Amino acid sequence: MSMKKVFPWFLNVYDRPYSYKKLTVPGTDAGLRLLYFLRKRFPAMPYSNMAEMIRLGQIQVESVGLKTEMKTKLRGGQKILVPYEFEFHEDENAAPELNYPKVPTWVRDSILYEDDDFFIINKPAGVESQPGGWKHRGGSILTEYACLQGEHRDAVRLVHRLDKDCTGAMVLARNIGAARYFSRLLKLRSRIKKTYWSIVHGNPAKAEGRIQSYLEEKPAITEYRTLGVARKTAAWLEMIPVTGRKRQLRSHCAQVLGCPIIGDHKFSDANDEQSLSGILGTHALCRLHLHAWEIEFPSMTGKMISVRAPVPKTMLSTLNAFGMFKYAEDPMEADFKKMREKLRKQAFKEHHESKTEVIHF
Repeated sequence: MSMKKVFPWFLNVYDRPYSYKKLTVPGTDAGLRLLYFLRKRFPAMPYSNMAEMIRLGQIQVESVGLKTEMKTKLRGGQKILVPYEFEFHEDENAAPELNYPKVPTWVRDSILYEDDDFFIINKPAGVESQPGGWKHRGGSILTEYACLQGEHRDAVRLVHRLDKDCTGAMVLARNIGAARYFSRLLKLRSRIKKTYWSIVHGNPAKAEGRIQSYLEEKPAITEYRTLGVARKTAAWLEMIPVTGRKRQLRSHCAQVLGCPIIGDHKFSDANDEQSLSGILGTHALCRLHLHAWEIEFPSMTGKMISVRAPVPKTMLSTLNAFGMFKYAEDPMEADFKKMREKLRKQAFKEHHESKTEVIHF
């Protein structure tokens, strides 16, 4: 009997349908989310592998098919199609409690701010924001920080994303209410301020300005200001994205300003990197010099949250190599704070009348 007859809801997109088997959801598990059910049934299967299989359509739920998501709610008696790989991880005698993986030390150490609704972390370079995609293998920001929630790990939500090689302040919601609140703030634009630092190859024609263009047929706006220059070799920029298009800052630096970000292999060419290799070395050129330095937004209680992420050593070394920044050890020193506040007063003319205003939607 063909797989299509056994599973009329299964879209036949696989070359080897015989490598899949079906599970039946018991009545006691009705109402569970798909990912929670799989974690309970297959405690030895890595969380990131499950999430990736669901995103790629390799795990499907009856009557849902390729629209199956990690948060899909299950009904008693419903059928689930899973790869036979799960057979080797199944433990029918496993205890009801889930055996969650140990939280890595770097995950706890990178938390900059935490309350009942949000995590704000200092995202490291080289880690994806979320699992999924055929190129992705291993952990992600979402899966690693979900471990901190224990049995409530499925409640953790990404509310915005940073590129894999970008570092800096990143927000995760600890519950669905906080995620919805933050998404509404994003639509208001003026309620959230994100400040990025970048080191680019070359000097912009204007020391500061407002970039307006179209990315993916949608308007993309970025405000920028030059914080330091090294003749015509490099520049240190402060960038504030007004909109949030995919790779917006990287595209604006390279295609509008004509100054690609150092280490951005997608928007720069080999000649740019070769000219800098003698100054920085190959190690620095392998790192994207884009850092989410500060994020500011009102919490659900009305209190203003403002968090700054320490600058990675690679960027500090590059600033020192170009003579643009003398505080190699600690960018938060008092003299540096004074300089930053002076720049902020010049760059931002907007004045918040109240920082304790409660936002209602």
